[in-house]
Amino acid sequence: MIKKETNRYAYTTIQKLKRANKLKLNSVWNKWLPVKECEIYSFFAVILHMCLIPKPQLKDFWSQNTVVQSSFAPKVMPRDRFLSILSMLHLVDNSKYVPRENINHDRLFKIRPFSDFLSKQCSKFYKPAQNLTVDEGICPFRGRISFRVYMKNKPQKYGMKLYILSDPETGYTLNFEIYSGKEQQDNSICALYDRLLRDYYYKGHTIYMDRFYTSPLVLKHLWNKQTNAVGTVMSNRKNLPKDLIKQKLLKGEITFARCGPQMFLKWRDTRDVLVMSTVHNADLAPVTVRSKVGPLEKFKPQVIIDYNKYKTGVDHGDQMIAYYPFNRKTMKWWKKMFFYLFMVSTVNSFILHKKTKNVKNENLRLRNFMINLASQLANQSDSYPRFNEVSSSENRLKGRHFISKIPPTLSKAHPRRVCKVCAEKAKRSTGNRGRKETSYYCRSCNIPLCVDECFEIYHTKQNYWM
Repeated sequence: MIKKETNRYAYTTIQKLKRANKLKLNSVWNKWLPVKECEIYSFFAVILHMCLIPKPQLKDFWSQNTVVQSSFAPKVMPRDRFLSILSMLHLVDNSKYVPRENINHDRLFKIRPFSDFLSKQCSKFYKPAQNLTVDEGICPFRGRISFRVYMKNKPQKYGMKLYILSDPETGYTLNFEIYSGKEQQDNSICALYDRLLRDYYYKGHTIYMDRFYTSPLVLKHLWNKQTNAVGTVMSNRKNLPKDLIKQKLLKGEITFARCGPQMFLKWRDTRDVLVMSTVHNADLAPVTVRSKVGPLEKFKPQVIIDYNKYKTGVDHGDQMIAYYPFNRKTMKWWKKMFFYLFMVSTVNSFILHKKTKNVKNENLRLRNFMINLASQLANQSDSYPRFNEVSSSENRLKGRHFISKIPPTLSKAHPRRVCKVCAEKAKRSTGNRGRKETSYYCRSCNIPLCVDECFEIYHTKQNYWM
C-alpha cells in the first residue's frame, strides 16, 4: 500500500509540475524513480536507526564529519534517496478526497487506510488476558491542526489524541481510534466500543476505563448492554443516584447502590471517589500503603484496588513508545501520526516476540529488539549484505574450510573458546552474549565453532545467527 500510493502521488505531482513548467533540473522531483518494495523495508530500517540514535538533522546520518558520523544509514540507503522517499511518502489516493463542505468529509483522510489496517492487525495477532484497559493516548504534535489537544496529565502536553484499548499486563495496543475533533468525538468513542463489544465483551473480558468514558452517550451505549466494565464516574453525570452522590461520608466510609448488574459505589478517601462496575460488589479488602510512620494497613473497596491495578495499560504502552520516538519538527500532522503508529506496531511486535518465542531472559530489551529488527529490514535491500557482519576472512562462504582442535597453550592443555554462532544467536535473541564453549575451531577463519551444526552454518549461511 505504501509503495503503491507513494508512487501514485509522486507521478501525479511530477506531471503537474511538468504541465506548469515548474520542474527544476536539480529538484528531488526530477530525479525521482519509482520506489521498490525492498526500498520501503530499507527506509524503515533507517527510521529505526534514527529512533535509536537521534541527531539534530536528518543529513547528519550521512555526514562524513567524524564527530557525528555513523555507518549504518549510508550503507543501507543513499541520503538523497531516503529524503526523496520521505518527501513523497503517501498512504492514500488524493483523488478520493472529499472537500470540507461535504457531509462525508473525513479529517483523517490522509491516515485513514493505514490506521484502519493497523488497528485490525493489532487485534488479529494477540489474545489478551481477561482484564483490559481503555484510556487516552497522545501523539506529540505542536503544529497547526483543528483537532490538536492539550492533555495536562501527559508528559507531552500537546498533540493528537487517540482512544486506545490495551493489555495492562504487557502494554500491547489491541485497538485504537484517532480523535478528530469534538463534533466527531462521540462517533470515535462509539466506533471503538462497537469493536470492543464485538471482539472482547462477550468473550468474558473485563474493561477498565477512565471517567471520560462514562459520558451519557457511553452509558447508554455500553452500561445498558450489561457488559463487563469498570470505570470511574464524574459526579455531574445524569441518570446517576443523586442521593448517594450528595451523601456526606467520613474518610474510609462507602455507600453504594445497584440497578440490575450495575453497581454504583462512592468511597471517601482524601476525596470522594465514584465508581461504576458490572463485575464487582461492595466488598472491602485490606491493603498496605506507605505513610510517614511506615507501612500502614487500611481497607479499600475491591473495585478500587482492581481499577488501580489494571487501568495503566495504555500508560505502559505509551511509555515504551516514548523511549525511541521519531522526532522531526517539520513533518505534516499525518506523517507525525504515521510514524507514531509505526512505533506502536514496533512495540507490539516486541511484545509478540517475547510471547511467541517464550523468552525467559528478562534482559531482552526493546532497544535490542529494534536493533535486530533494523538489521533484518535492511537485509531486504540489494546493497545491504555488504554491511552484514562477516569474519575477517573474505572467503568465509566460498573458500575451503577444515575443522581442527584448538591448539594447547602454555597454561591450558585442552583450551576451550566460546562458539561464534551460539554466542551471536544468544546475543540477538536475548541481548546477552552466549557462553557455550567448544574445543574446535576453523583454522583458516580462526573462529571457534561447535563441531556438530555451527561449523556448517557459519560457512554456508550469510546470516548465520538466524
